[in-house]
Amino acid sequence: MENLLYYSIQINLLLIIVYVSYIGLLKNLTFYALNRVYFLTGIIFSFSYPFLDIKSWFSKPIIAIGDYITILPQMTESTVKELSLNDIIIAVLVAGASMLLIRFLVQLASLLRIHMYSRPAQWRTFIFRNVWIPIVPFSFLNKIYVNKSLHEDLELADIFHHEEIHVKGKHSFDILLSELTLILCWYNPFVWLMRKAIRQNLEFLTDQQVLNNGADRMTYQYSLLHVTKQGAAIGISNQFNFKTLKRRIMMMNKKRSSKLQLSKYAFLLPVFIFAGAALTVNQAEARIEKIVSVTKATALDVSLPALKQDTIKVMKIGTGNTVREKVIINKKDTTINKIIIRSASSGKQPMYMVNGKEITKEDVDNIRPDDITTINVLKDASATSLYGAKGENGVVMITLKNGNSGVISTGNASTFKKDSVDKFVRGKVTGATILKRSDNQAGGASQLHIRGLKEGKDPLVIIDNEIQEGSKSLKNLDPNSIESIEILKDAAATVLHGNKGENGVIKITTKKRQIEEETEKK
Repeated sequence: MENLLYYSIQINLLLIIVYVSYIGLLKNLTFYALNRVYFLTGIIFSFSYPFLDIKSWFSKPIIAIGDYITILPQMTESTVKELSLNDIIIAVLVAGASMLLIRFLVQLASLLRIHMYSRPAQWRTFIFRNVWIPIVPFSFLNKIYVNKSLHEDLELADIFHHEEIHVKGKHSFDILLSELTLILCWYNPFVWLMRKAIRQNLEFLTDQQVLNNGADRMTYQYSLLHVTKQGAAIGISNQFNFKTLKRRIMMMNKKRSSKLQLSKYAFLLPVFIFAGAALTVNQAEARIEKIVSVTKATALDVSLPALKQDTIKVMKIGTGNTVREKVIINKKDTTINKIIIRSASSGKQPMYMVNGKEITKEDVDNIRPDDITTINVLKDASATSLYGAKGENGVVMITLKNGNSGVISTGNASTFKKDSVDKFVRGKVTGATILKRSDNQAGGASQLHIRGLKEGKDPLVIIDNEIQEGSKSLKNLDPNSIESIEILKDAAATVLHGNKGENGVIKITTKKRQIEEETEKK
C-alpha cells in the first residue's frame, strides 16, 4: 500500500512538471504539432518512469560474500489488522476514480446513442454520419457526426474540413489518453488543467491545418462564430465549436513562431531527466533494506486472512432538481394544457421572449403547448450580455412553430423592421446577429434601416468583403440586392476586426456576390 501511494506521488509530480513546463515555455508557440507530441510523451513518461530502476542499468553486479543464515519461523496467530490512514487515502482515491470511470462510460453510452440515431451519408466528397437529433458537429475515432439540416453549405464545408483533420490526425487518441489520466489522477488539479490544454492545442493544430489547406481566414472564423450549440455534445469527442473561441481566433491571427524558439524543447529534456532521477525508486536499494530487516528478526508472523463483512450501500435519489441552462420539452401525450415557469433562485419574474419578441407573463400563460418547439433558459451573465438590465432575473426564450417575428437581439435588443418588400429570418450567435433573406414576399421600393449600434458613431461597413467608407454607403444600397446581413457588436466585432470594429460591424453580402461564390465552388 505504501509503495502504491509513493508511486502515485511520483507520477503526479511528473505530470505537474509536464504542465508547468508547457505553460512556462510552450503555450504561446505556434508549433502545435510538437506540442501534441510533447503532451503524449510527457504523460507516457510520467506513468512509466517511476517504475524504472535507472541506476541498475549503469551499476556493476556485486558478488555477495558471507554465510547463509537459516531463519526458522515461529507460527503465531496474528490479530486482525486495524484500518490505517494509508488505507483510508487509497479508498478515497479509488472511490473518486470509480465515479469518473462511470462518467466516462456514460459518455461512451451517449456516443453510442447518437450513433444509433444516425445513418451513413455523403456530402460532396465527405463521408459522414447524418444525425437526426440536434447535436454539435463532432468527430470520434474515424467517424464524423453532423446534423446536415442545421447548417448551410458554407458552414458544412468548414465543418467537414475541420473534422476531417481530426479524424486523419487520430486526435481521439489524445482525448482518450487525457480522460484516462484524469480518471487515475483526478485529485491533481494540474491534470484537469492539462486536459483542457490538450484539447485547446488540438483545436489550434486543426485550425492551422485548415488555413494551410487554403481556407479563407475570415470566412472560416465567421463559420466558427455561426455554429452554436444546438443540441447534445459529447465530452470525449472533437467538437467543431469550442468555448475558448476568442483565443482560437487570436492564435490563428498570431505570427508564426521563429525556428529559434525550437531550442525551448531541447531545454526540457534535461529538466525531465533530473526530475525523474530525483523521484525514481531504486529497486536494488529497496531489496537490500528489506533483506537487512528480515535478518534482524527471529520470528515470522503468519497472518490468517480476516473475514470481511458484507456491506450494503443505500443510494438516495433526490427529486426537484433544477435545470440551469436549457430546457427542452418533448410532449408524448396531449394532457399538457398549461405552461408553468418559476424562478429557481430569487423568485422574481424573468424576461420572456417569444420568437425574439418580449412579451408579458400573462401572454406566456395563453400559449398553447402544442405550438412550442423549444424553451431556452438564460441566467446570470448569459442573460445580461444579451438583454442588459432586463435580463438580470433571467431570460426565458420560447420558440414557436409558426415562425419568426423579424426581431433581432444583439446586446441591447436592436431591431430590424420588416417592410413590404423584404422578409428576413432571424438567427443568433454569441455577440452577433445574422439576417438571411427568404424571398417569399414581393412589393414596392424599400429602404434599409439598421438600429442598435452606438449612437453618433459610424460602424465598420463591409460589403462583399470590401471595407466601405462610413455608413453612408448603406443609403445607396438597394435592399432588393441584399442576400444577407451580419451585425457584430462588442467582443465579437473587435476580435475579428480589431479597433476598426469597436463601434460595431455591418457585413453585407449581395446576391451578385453569393452567385459568384456558388459559381466558384462548382
